[in-house]
Order: sequence, then C-alpha cells, then structure tokens
Amino acid sequence: MYFLCLVVGALYAFILYRKDKKLTDFSSWLINTLAFLRFTIVSVLAILLLAPLLKYITKRVEQPIVIIAQDNSASILQSKDSSLYLESLNSKVEQLKEELNKNFQVEHFYFDEKLREDADTLPNYKGRETNFQALLDGLENRFVNRNVGAILLLSDGIYNRGINPSYQAVNHTFPIYTLALGDTTIKKDALVKRLLHNEIAYLDNEFPLEVDLLFNKIDQGSTTLKVFKNGKLLKKESVDLKESSDFQTVRFNLKAEEVGLQRYTVVLDGLDGEVNLENNKRDFYIDVLDGRQQILLLYDGPHPDISAINSALKAQKNYELKTVNVKEFDGEVEEFNLIIFYQLPSITSELNQEIARLQDSKISQFFFLGSNTAYNLLSNWDLPLEFDVNVAELNDVYAQYNDAFPLFRMEEEQLKKLQSLPPLKIPFGKYALKNQSYHLFSQQVGNVQTNYPLIAFQEQDGVKKGVFVGEGLWHWRLNDYARNKNHEAVDDLIQKIVQYMSVKADKSYFRIDHEKSFYENETINFELQLYNESYEAVNEPEVEFTLWDENDKEYNYSFSRTENAYYLQINNLDIGNYRYKASTELGSKKFEEVGQFSVKKLQLEFIDTRANHNLLHQLAEKSGGEIIYLNELEKFSNIVKNRKDISAVSYADEAVEDVINVKWIFYILITLLTLEWFLRKRNGAY
Repeated sequence: MYFLCLVVGALYAFILYRKDKKLTDFSSWLINTLAFLRFTIVSVLAILLLAPLLKYITKRVEQPIVIIAQDNSASILQSKDSSLYLESLNSKVEQLKEELNKNFQVEHFYFDEKLREDADTLPNYKGRETNFQALLDGLENRFVNRNVGAILLLSDGIYNRGINPSYQAVNHTFPIYTLALGDTTIKKDALVKRLLHNEIAYLDNEFPLEVDLLFNKIDQGSTTLKVFKNGKLLKKESVDLKESSDFQTVRFNLKAEEVGLQRYTVVLDGLDGEVNLENNKRDFYIDVLDGRQQILLLYDGPHPDISAINSALKAQKNYELKTVNVKEFDGEVEEFNLIIFYQLPSITSELNQEIARLQDSKISQFFFLGSNTAYNLLSNWDLPLEFDVNVAELNDVYAQYNDAFPLFRMEEEQLKKLQSLPPLKIPFGKYALKNQSYHLFSQQVGNVQTNYPLIAFQEQDGVKKGVFVGEGLWHWRLNDYARNKNHEAVDDLIQKIVQYMSVKADKSYFRIDHEKSFYENETINFELQLYNESYEAVNEPEVEFTLWDENDKEYNYSFSRTENAYYLQINNLDIGNYRYKASTELGSKKFEEVGQFSVKKLQLEFIDTRANHNLLHQLAEKSGGEIIYLNELEKFSNIVKNRKDISAVSYADEAVEDVINVKWIFYILITLLTLEWFLRKRNGAY
C-alpha cells in the first residue's frame, strides 16, 4: 500500500515537470530537484491519508525500593527502653536512610491503626491501635507492580486489630525484615482485662456487670475493685490474690437511676511495683431508657403455651406483660404496644364479637393459632396467611428456617437448636403466604419440607400483624432445657418476635440517626432526614446543630447535603458524654431533635504491653527475611545490598501514535513546499 503512495507521488511529479511548457528554460538539474520535492510532498501526503502509526519504545530503569515501616503505637513507650526510642531510635533510622539512599529508593512510613504517609515528621507514639493488616494491605496497594526489594518493620510485635500478620506474609513477593523493639519480660501488672455488660438498661432496674481481672507476677495480697458514676462511688469489692499469675471475675449488680447515656468507671487500686497503671481503669456506658413495651396477652382458656410465653417475656425486663382472660377483658388497649391473641377468636368462646372490635385497631397484633382457633372468623383480620384447615386432624410439624427472611436476625446457634426441637401440633390443611408478607419458618412434615409458612409477618400502614401456627411451645421450652440446660433458644425466638412486633417504625418528619458511642479515634457520623407534608424527603432548609460536652462547652456545626438528606462528620472530640440539638424550619413548621452520644477512651495499647518478638520472628521467616535487633540496625544496609534478588529492573515502555500527529513532519512538508515555491518563483515560473 505504501508502494502505491510512492507511485502516486512519482506519477504526479512526472506529469507536472515533464509536460509543463513553462519550465523549458529550466536546467535539467533544477527540474529534477523540483520533481523530487513534489514527489516527496505528494508521497508523504498520500501516506498520511492511510493513517499510519508510529511505535515508540522507551527504556527505563527502576531502582529497588526499600520500605521502612515504623510502629507509631502507644505500646512502644510502655517498655523500660522508652527513653531510648525517643532519643536515639529516630537518629539511627535517619542514618540508615542516608546509607540506603546510595543504592536504593527509600520510602518511610509510620503505622498504628492505619498506614500513615507523614513520615517527614517525627513519630509521636500516640497511636491507639496497632493494625499490621492495614499496614501490609496499604503497602501492597500503594506499590503494586513496583520493584519492592524489602521491608524493614520496626515494631514491638503487639497487634490488637486485624488478622495475624504472619498469615499475610506468605502472600508477598518481597522479604520482610523485622527490627524487634520493646521488652519481652513479664512485668508486674494488675489490669482490668474485660468488661461485660448490657448496652441498655431500664430506669429503676438493676443490670449486671462482670469485670475480668488479670494479675501478672504479683505476690499474694489484696486490692480493691471500685465502680464509679460521675465521680461517685457506687460499689466496691475486695480482691484477694492467690497466685503470682491469677485471673479473676468480679460481678456487680448496678441500679439504673437516671435516664440517658450514663458513663461508669471501673478502677482497680494499684499495687506496689506496678509499671503500668493505665490498664487499671476502664470506662463503660449504659443507655438508660424510661419506659417498657406494654404487651397484652388475651386468651380464652388455660394452656401450657401461655405459661411458656409468659416466662420468656418476663425474663426481659423491658417488657411489661399483662395476661388477661377474654372474659375479664375491658376492651381498653390504647396503652399497649402489642396485643397477643392466644387461639382467639375461639371455637368455644362466646365473646368473639367483642374481640372482633379490635380488627381496626392501630396497635400491632400477633396470633398464636391452634386446634381451638375459629379459623373461619379470621378472614376479616387481614392476616399474612390464608388457610383452609381441618382442626379435627392435627399434623406433627418441625420448624424449617427461611434463609431469605429480612425482618430481624436470628443467631445461627439458636436456629440449629430450634430446628432440632420436637414437632408442633398443627391443624391439617393448606396454608398460603399473602403478598407483601414474610415467613420466618416454614413447615416440615417428617423429612418433607413444604412451602407452608409456620411463622409469618406483614405490615400495612404502620400496623404489624403476625401469625404463629401450632401448639407445643411449652414442649419446645422443656426440651430446650433438657438438651441445653437453659431456655435460651425458645425464649430468644419469642423475645425477637415480640421485639419486632412491638416497635413502631419512626415516621416523624425530622429525625437524626447515629451510633450511641464511639471510640476516640473514630469519625462520628450523623445522618439526618427531613420530610414535607407528603412525606417526601427534602433538604433545602438549613439545619442548625449545636453540641455540648460534659462541661457545657458549646460547639456549632453545619450539615452537608446529599441528594435528598443531610450528613455531618465530626472528628477529634475529647472523651466524655455529649448532648446535641438539631433544629430547622420547613414552611411555617419548626422541627427540633435532641439526643446524646459518648466518646470512649481506647485502651488497647495499654492492656497487653509485653513485646511479642515471636510474632516478628514468624513474620520475617515466612516472608524470607530475618529478625534483627536495635544494636544490629547498621548491618541491615549490607544485608539488602548482598541479596542477589534485590536489583534494579529495566522496563521497556511502548507507546503508539498517529503519524499525522507528529509535528516535525508538518514542518518538513511546509519547508519542502516553501523551497519548491521559491525555486520556481526565482526562476520565473509559478
């Protein structure tokens, strides 16, 4: 194809300069020169019309990269050599970098809870967590397809977030050398290891607190464990030490006396010779609520299932259960959050008409159905199930969990227990789930799984309705205890059902969502929704947000907007309780929302302060590196220089470009055209 372009150029030049009578006075060398110029110009233009491509190959050499990753967590300063790290470690690292820079590209990072790229400043050793996974993942992403020769990891080997780094080491293609810092000796220490408590409690109720204590290298003696609230001593317990290394659990029952988010402090008195007193003290928070869910259970006659339901709900102090025989029912239901109908309407009751008046109630309703239920009267209740049953014939039915159930979560262990319990007694017949309804369990007859629902729910216009088909809860509960020495599986099922049924969705026009507590290194996120009269989300009005700390110091913030809502992020708040007020106006209406949250101290770096050099050894060994110590730091430069697998890498980079985009070709063509025009004009031709 390119040959044809040359032919076109030659033919064009031949016709132009062999047939032009104006050129008869030109010398042959001038005609040949002009013909050559025109041949070149036309041939190049013809070739450009074919859109040819140019390929460029550029070679570059990348020096091997040596990464220095320095632990910036607070545990580094919890050893006897802490002053050494502050005074000399940084200078030694700088000297090492100077030496390495002669042969390698050096990249220096700090890390604690995350990888930090501000290594031009000195480390402050104030990191509240150590996460090797975040370090290795961050380096992997940053240096993908780069010539990384080795990593030098300076750490005490203590990690408290992420997976064990030795599991990740085998996945990396570069060796990790570890510089062991910290002290591996077991120090004399008494610490509050763990606190176990509920997240919420109800006003005037007691709630349990379990405190796990650990004592290391402490001779026999005694100390005192105290619980404070706002500086006031609530409880204290003497703790006697029996062994040099001892683990003990101390239990308290505390009373919730004030509504709102309450801060408590557990303090273990220090002992002589303790090096670390930071881990003798821990805070925890309880959200104290005022008001219980009011539950009404109506029944027509005694049944052991009623006792099972009663026992399960009374185990939860946030439920106030009122059990009433339908013959004594006064018809008042406004105070209740949920009505439970046990086998009502009934085939034996004369009060079904009285019960029917509750059909249009805006209170959520849950039905336990059985052999005494008047199924023909349930068609007007708009339940989540349709059925055609024969109460004179009963089936033995097991519970089979629906994996796609979306309304609330059941623990896997509890589900296994429930599905292994004896069968329930269920009227024989057909059961069908209505549209916009969900089933928690389906019926299993023998080994045959059916699509007949066992427990089902629906919600319409904010009113929830649910159905439990079958009798035998009491048998389930007894069997649960016989197998597991507790009633947790059955009680948890009943409590989860009641919790879902009794809580109404928040349909307010102005609401704010956030977590109740945050750690001091976490970002505090608020999401806010505002709705108009048609319940459409809007975000045109400005929202004022005021925050107060425990000392009533005021902070003001502005919400940012998303597509149809608001959001706010706050960082670096001090530890403590905070209260807030969000307010706005929409048209003539004013809206206001108040709330509380807490910022908790993160003490992970002070719980276990013994250096883990064994982990550093594993990490180095599995990655092809080795562990070195502070007095050997200078030799690291020679180690990496002597490794044959750490060398420069040559890359050939290819690039393709359209020839028509090459500017110098344009300039050459212009020059040739200009030269041809000049020669013709100079010699009297145009």
